[in-house]
Amino acid sequence: MSDTEDCYEADSMGIDGTVNYDDESIVWQGRPSQWINFSTFLFWSFIWTLPIVLYYYWNYGGVNNKYYEYEAVYTSIILVLSILPPLMILWAWLNVFYQKTIVTRNKIIERKGITQIFSNEENCEISDIEDIKAPPAGILALVGLATLVLITKDMDQPVIMIRAIKDREELKNKLTPIWRKLRIERKGFFAG
Repeated sequence: MSDTEDCYEADSMGIDGTVNYDDESIVWQGRPSQWINFSTFLFWSFIWTLPIVLYYYWNYGGVNNKYYEYEAVYTSIILVLSILPPLMILWAWLNVFYQKTIVTRNKIIERKGITQIFSNEENCEISDIEDIKAPPAGILALVGLATLVLITKDMDQPVIMIRAIKDREELKNKLTPIWRKLRIERKGFFAG
């Protein structure tokens, strides 16, 4: 696309004037849906049923009379299989809950991490975006969710995936004109 086509398209989308590089007003913010944890929740829920099956088999299947010397080992296994799955489900839920993406007029900010110790924040300038892709939603489309993929020139974040959001098209429509205007300004400033 040529510079004049970029200008025309950005102007037709309602962006006029020059870009204010100090404007950090929020255009969009959100977090992924917990639906991306569905397979994790399903897996650990299945593992969580194993202690019930093993308990029934050990006590009512006659195995405890045959192998009574392994009672302590068996009890330890049952205990681990009872405690580990809910902890893993909670960890997966918290991991997604504490992911947040903020799109301002100049940056895309991704925050990840459950506590301040593990928290990580990455910033990418919108002018560094090379392409915006909207891949097929797949199974997430059944619950009205989709993912937006941003290909960037940023070394820390070559691909930004804004996963499992309800308003992908709305976000894309808000982001595209800002991206085009910043790209036009950057071409004019850096002459290339």
